[in-house]
Amino acid sequence: MVTFPDFWDYDYYYFNAVNEAHKQGKHLCVLKSRRKGYSYKGAAMLCRNYYLIPNSKSYVYASNKQYLTDDGILTKAWDYLDFIDEHTAWGKKRAVNTQLRKRAAVSMKDEYGNQIEVGYKSEIIGVTLKDNPDVVRGKKANLILFEEAGSFKELGAAWQIARPSVENDGRAFATMIAFGTGGDEDSNFFTLKDMFYKPKGYNCLELDNIWDENVGDTKCGFFIPQYTNMDIRDE
Repeated sequence: MVTFPDFWDYDYYYFNAVNEAHKQGKHLCVLKSRRKGYSYKGAAMLCRNYYLIPNSKSYVYASNKQYLTDDGILTKAWDYLDFIDEHTAWGKKRAVNTQLRKRAAVSMKDEYGNQIEVGYKSEIIGVTLKDNPDVVRGKKANLILFEEAGSFKELGAAWQIARPSVENDGRAFATMIAFGTGGDEDSNFFTLKDMFYKPKGYNCLELDNIWDENVGDTKCGFFIPQYTNMDIRDE
């Protein structure tokens, strides 16, 4: 059964930050606690592009396939697509319909008998980067999400390799968002932490650091503390 998410106050702040990053030509680094629904929010952003932006390409990068598929962001996105296609007038036929990629298009023959592709031609694509960050090179996109960035040892290399594909003279025309949590047993947290505390070096949106003590007038990325989006259903 597909359920619809609750909307929380911190979701408002998050999407404000996403919009502000886009306006400033920046990307976004998000450091969060667990169970705050960011895979669902990311899936919703992918689906928005798929249904509303013709010829768009939205990518999700992860260090392991399980972060995309098992109960990951792509599984959630595919559930959304299936629901929308079945229950609304926004449904679109899929020329590609695999576990890691969906493409809204239809193959047909033109008046000359040539095989052509017609339709919206928007795509959602998942890419596994394990030990090979170079696979992101040259992938021009409307949106790129880095899933489970706190467990992503290739994050730093992949981020810098991807930047030229979504920036023009240092200004982002498409948004990259890295979000993740530190402290996992297999965590590769260093790069995400560096991005969070030095957002300018990664062309990320800079926000006032109101979280740490005695840090002066310093900047950081977007932080979601544990006490936000709390629900008695979590107890």
